[in-house]
Amino acid sequence: MFNNNMYFNNFYPFNNYPYGQNWPYQNYNNPNIINKILSDSYNYICFDCCKRINELKYFDLKNAVFLCYNCSIQHLNMPKEISEIMIVDIRYLNENYLLPLYQGGNRNLLTFISTHFPLVEKIEKRKIYTNIFMDYYRKLLQSKVYNLPEPNLPSKFEVYDSIYMDIINSGNESSYNSFRNSKEEEKNNDERICNNNEDIKNGQNEEKKINALFKNMKEKKENVLDEIILT
Repeated sequence: MFNNNMYFNNFYPFNNYPYGQNWPYQNYNNPNIINKILSDSYNYICFDCCKRINELKYFDLKNAVFLCYNCSIQHLNMPKEISEIMIVDIRYLNENYLLPLYQGGNRNLLTFISTHFPLVEKIEKRKIYTNIFMDYYRKLLQSKVYNLPEPNLPSKFEVYDSIYMDIINSGNESSYNSFRNSKEEEKNNDERICNNNEDIKNGQNEEKKINALFKNMKEKKENVLDEIILT
């Protein structure tokens, strides 16, 4: 039988950061980091099930969110590239672990979802971690921690299409349909604009041909008049 305690007691040693060895803040030591994390009320509500958390002990390091014990157990079934569960009082963590939580946290991820992908808000949270927008978010956290260029944000169309059944089951079918209809209308408008531009281009080409023909006729007429004058 799987031993949860055995797993949780074997979290990473503090001097090894999972995202890489080249840590740029070895001398970084700011108590405000811990205070900010501890003072954020959103971190005391499990990101997955919204259950109240008394202590910030269970967290997903890859997604930088705090969880309750039960939800952290569920995350153990996820691949490590998607979720990395740790259990430890964050006051005993060094900056290698604190900075991702400082840049992330429950509030930031909720704000990110509501800002960029609002139809995802009502989906069961455990279902979102494998989506492409969460892969983007994990890379975004790394870019902030390491001061790297930000990755490209996936489009709503890509995200919504990849989890459309979950969106519908969450009661957002009408919103999803409206979004799809607006995208179809946008696509049709783009096609109309493209066709109009093509027509304009063709019309301009025809106009150039007519102008060239008139110019040629005018030159011939002038040549005939010149011949008449000379004779």
